Amino acid sequence: MKFFCKILITVMLLMSFSTVVYGVNKEGTILPSTDTVSTLTECKTLMLKPKSDLKTKITGEWDTEGMDVLGCGIRTGQIRLWMVPFYMRYMLEFIIQISGLACVAATVYGGFLYLFAGVSEDKDKGKKAITYGVIGMVITFLAWGIVNIFIMFVTGA
Repeated sequence: MKFFCKILITVMLLMSFSTVVYGVNKEGTILPSTDTVSTLTECKTLMLKPKSDLKTKITGEWDTEGMDVLGCGIRTGQIRLWMVPFYMRYMLEFIIQISGLACVAATVYGGFLYLFAGVSEDKDKGKKAITYGVIGMVITFLAWGIVNIFIMFVTGA
């Protein structure tokens, strides 16, 4: 029964991880995508706009227009120094998503151990896994808050 639970949890983790990595954008990478800008020429014209216009796009609509600017910066190779904090925010948000997924997986694993435990030793392992999963989730939420506050001070967004 334990073997079956471990296989089930592993499959669930792999499926969740693949949706995080491959569900980020259409190209199947974790880099910022350009949803509305399709060609390299459009990216080049977008990157020719003044810094204030591009920064307004990134700070205003982070999920849509901001990703276009960051994605075009990678596509054209015109990554400017003021864009670095936004790239850092993008990567840190991805890492926080992965750590949140790991915390949920640890909690689910602990629940399975606790649920299917026959001996008190297995119940203790399950309780510890649940406790560590919840502590990890609290740390993940704190990290998310700290990252967003830090980026707000650095970028003024």
